[in-house]
Amino acid sequence: ASTVSTNTSVNYGGAIYIDGNSDTDQARLTITDSRVNNNQATTHNGGGIWADQTLITVVNSTVDNNRAATAGRFGGGIYLTGLNTTLTLDHSSVSRNRVGRTGAGIYASGNYIQMTVRNGSTVDGNESTEDNDGAQGGGIYLSGVGVKLNIADSSISNNIAERFGGGVYLSNNSNTVPGQLTVNR
Repeated sequence: ASTVSTNTSVNYGGAIYIDGNSDTDQARLTITDSRVNNNQATTHNGGGIWADQTLITVVNSTVDNNRAATAGRFGGGIYLTGLNTTLTLDHSSVSRNRVGRTGAGIYASGNYIQMTVRNGSTVDGNESTEDNDGAQGGGIYLSGVGVKLNIADSSISNNIAERFGGGVYLSNNSNTVPGQLTVNR
């Protein structure tokens, strides 16, 4: 098992920063049997992980106690952006992350982002602390055109958002391309 712990970035990605920078050939990040914890982005986004146009798989791992705590910031545990970015949590945990504004556990904003939380994964105990209209998505915040979130055999619990979507906040920014939230078993 590996640990990425107690790192600080003044800007983006307290522990990990990955920029795919391509609409057709995304970067890849796989975290297996590991822990990303106690990291921080002190003035910007992505306390634990910041990723753009990236295919991310997290298996048997935890992303916990990270923060992007400055007012107006996003993605305490994981920050995702860019076209076709994906995140799969498989038997993993995103917990006890803090953010100054939106998406304490996971923040994702971009077109056609897909997120899957499955096989006993948990998103729990994350907190969006700022008390204003922007404090949304304590556990998961997902926004964009054609975004999709699938939750299967997993738990989204005990998250706090001062405004909207304590567990999940999903906003599809299109009148023609639907977003989708699926929760099963």
